[in-house]
Amino acid sequence: MSRSNLKSELKHVYEEINVLLEDLDSLAAAIESDPNFRPYEKASTQNTNIDELIKKDAELSGQLSVLTSLKVVSAFIDEFKTNYDLWELENCYYSLQNMHKKLETIDLSNLSLRFQESLSTYIDSLHADLVDRIKDLLGKFWSIDRHKIQYINNVRMGEDEIEFEFEGFKVFLETCFYSDGHFDPNSWFTSEIRMGDTRDEVSNALSEIYTEYITYSKIITILKESLFSSDVQLVLCEDVLLFQHAKCQTEQVIASFENLAYFLLHISPKSCSSLILSQLGNTFVNEIVKFVKLRSNEVLTPDSSSKLELIKLNQMLVDLSEKVNTSWKYHETRLTSLLYDEHILNNLLLDKLLRNQVVELRSVFSDDSWKDVSIVQLKERSNCDQTVPAAKKKNMSGTDNPGDEDDEWRWHDEDDEDANGDGWEDEIDFNIDTNDSESAVNKEIEEEDPWESAWQDETLKLDKDVNSIHITRVPHLFETILGQFEAGCDQIGREKIASSYQYKLNVLLTSFMAMCMSKYEEWWQLYKDISYLTRNYSIRCDLFRLNELMEHYVGTHVKNMKKVAQNMVHQQLKNLQVNEKNPDWGITIESLLPYIKNVAYPAFTQLEDEKKLTAFITFLYNDCIVRQILAWKMISERNSENLAEFIKLVLSGTDRPTSNQNIGYQREKLSIIGRVLTSHLTEIMDMFSNGDFYLFTTEEIIQWITMLFADTGLRKECIEEIRTVRLESAI
Repeated sequence: MSRSNLKSELKHVYEEINVLLEDLDSLAAAIESDPNFRPYEKASTQNTNIDELIKKDAELSGQLSVLTSLKVVSAFIDEFKTNYDLWELENCYYSLQNMHKKLETIDLSNLSLRFQESLSTYIDSLHADLVDRIKDLLGKFWSIDRHKIQYINNVRMGEDEIEFEFEGFKVFLETCFYSDGHFDPNSWFTSEIRMGDTRDEVSNALSEIYTEYITYSKIITILKESLFSSDVQLVLCEDVLLFQHAKCQTEQVIASFENLAYFLLHISPKSCSSLILSQLGNTFVNEIVKFVKLRSNEVLTPDSSSKLELIKLNQMLVDLSEKVNTSWKYHETRLTSLLYDEHILNNLLLDKLLRNQVVELRSVFSDDSWKDVSIVQLKERSNCDQTVPAAKKKNMSGTDNPGDEDDEWRWHDEDDEDANGDGWEDEIDFNIDTNDSESAVNKEIEEEDPWESAWQDETLKLDKDVNSIHITRVPHLFETILGQFEAGCDQIGREKIASSYQYKLNVLLTSFMAMCMSKYEEWWQLYKDISYLTRNYSIRCDLFRLNELMEHYVGTHVKNMKKVAQNMVHQQLKNLQVNEKNPDWGITIESLLPYIKNVAYPAFTQLEDEKKLTAFITFLYNDCIVRQILAWKMISERNSENLAEFIKLVLSGTDRPTSNQNIGYQREKLSIIGRVLTSHLTEIMDMFSNGDFYLFTTEEIIQWITMLFADTGLRKECIEEIRTVRLESAI
């Protein structure tokens, strides 16, 4: 069929359809008359529930609103993914923040639980992805480990090579993740994560980022270890600070200081340098100064190349201080005062010499070989040993003390302490009760007794000759150390160090004494060693400070023994006052006498010093026993017997062979007191007539009679007779 025929046919059909449509009634009748036509029954109209329709409409509207809001969340997710692909990390952060704000307004309770969990898990993964990418980027800026520290200020990331600058990126981290100046694990970025494992992972990663890249704690720790190690050399290789383990010589140590200063000045960012110097700046400078002092003989000579490098280093430190502004201040005089002052150089050399001798001194006690004992002969004391220099006598007297500047060791503080109190009350509390009447007994009798004066004229020999002594190896070892110190002072030039020589020597002697006091188990052995050293060393006059320290040390132990004995005697006498009918002698028999026999006497025997033993016996008999008894208001007949028994026990328990005449006098006097306690007045007068009281002053005899007997005419006659006889004997 041709195209023209087709158009003609279509036109004919169109006309027929128009004719049919013009007569609709005829068309409807024709359709109904068709046998194949089956008309539908008209549906019955039902009443519609309006409330249900409204409820259904509201439910569908709510679902539509949730789905519409989720469409916004989906848009934020797409936005995050786009920013993530473009390395727009700050925009990723804000996309997540806006996403969570939107989710807070959406009620997801009508949605399935599975959908809610899937959505939360996916959003949590976005948090983890962002933190991982931040760590990857920071790892490009910094490479930090025990072997090197490398920093690159600008890096490019991604296919499009997006450029990042560290300081700007660090500002983003501090603003968004550490706005409070520290990492807060309860911030929205971590608290919004629902999955526990993911939340812990993100929290740990952010904490690590803060430690390593915000506070630079890892860098500071590594640098601190390298500063205090003599086996680590810092090498700068193409802006990378390397840590090489090797024994460093002088030039290498200075180069390490310079490399670290250069790295902080020219390579690391300002924020990093500021934080490091605020924490390590002073330590860094102190290590430099310490190094210069230790190796002053190498680095401070005029023609030393090391000195030029130190001058260069000093300028770098000044520039560093200007770079970090207020974070750390450095003044160039810290080094220039060492580099150009000859007086300081000499003192540094002396300090180094002193330090070397102290190190040698420590090595003496590194093992127990110093404890080996040998017998040596003592030299006779010379005038140099026995004479105290005039200036030192002046300080010891305490009368012409110009001030603390002349008393550098502050011994006068101890003198003042002894003047105000015993000086032991702060160290040992013996809880000794005192009686108010004791002060009257201890008070000096202003009236001079001629009988007493006559006895004071007698001179007793207290010392015995000692030709040999047991000593350890310490005196010989320390004598060698002193010899090295003196030789070093000669090498420096004594006229150059005259103002500080004696002080440094005293420091060495004090250090020696302090080490000995901590190492010796028997204090009396230290006394023997020091005594031998001071009497046999060729420059004995210079060891006055050591003698002084030793006297204080021994005096401390002797006072301790006196205090212990005094406390026990006081307890026994107090028990006699309280329980005079049934006293407890266990204090004396089980405590006092064993202490004297097993502790006090062996110590004085080892000291081989009769003066100290005599002083202890005198203190025990007079101060501990007699004076405390005389402090009583009265002595009953029963206690007279108890006190006599107590004195008998003490005399028996403290008896020992001795050729010291003064100890014999002390024992005889105490024995006579024991007899007086149980004697009648007539018997006491017979003893007086026989001369038994030749060791007593007149007032002592009268005081005992007054305490033991009532105020009667017979007592008055006896006292008058005693006074008369003593006065006649003194004429």
